[in-house]
Amino acid sequence: SMGENSMESTKQSASTLVKKLFEVAKQIQVSVISFDSDARLLTTSSDQKTILNTISELSASGGTHMSPALDIAKDIFDKISNDENNTTYPYLVVLTDGATQEEHACYKKLLALQEAENTIYNILVSGASKNAFTQNGVDAGIIYENITASEISSIYDEIYFQICSDFVNNDVSDFVEIAQNYFVAG
Repeated sequence: SMGENSMESTKQSASTLVKKLFEVAKQIQVSVISFDSDARLLTTSSDQKTILNTISELSASGGTHMSPALDIAKDIFDKISNDENNTTYPYLVVLTDGATQEEHACYKKLLALQEAENTIYNILVSGASKNAFTQNGVDAGIIYENITASEISSIYDEIYFQICSDFVNNDVSDFVEIAQNYFVAG
């Protein structure tokens, strides 16, 4: 049930993140999972155009059925971790503006994904409940809360820099090059 401004900001920011990651990464694979009244894997692709088209077709509708979406993400991450030839680093970006009825189950799933050494970013748009992301003072992933539509882009920028910093092997010149590419393309 994400508002139109939030959805458009999200689609634009997610597309920008994907474009920038393709500029600096040799290979990238992105899965887009939609969740509202149900959860659907929309694509898993290494083709930038396919990913961007899928993001552009996202739409907001009612419901926040996040638990099945996390099951889909876990299946994808399990497949990656079980591949002996895998050299990827899995990241999960969850963006929601609602409250799920399965808060405890979602929290347990997010925590399990985090404990399996996956990096999780949770973007909670204004009005979203934090209960599925933190319990008893323990966060399941990095949480950005009470985010407005105008702030979504800066959150995605921060995520981009965090991902890039994960790939820098203590070589500041690599990071400077990444930062220059980012700002030139920005």
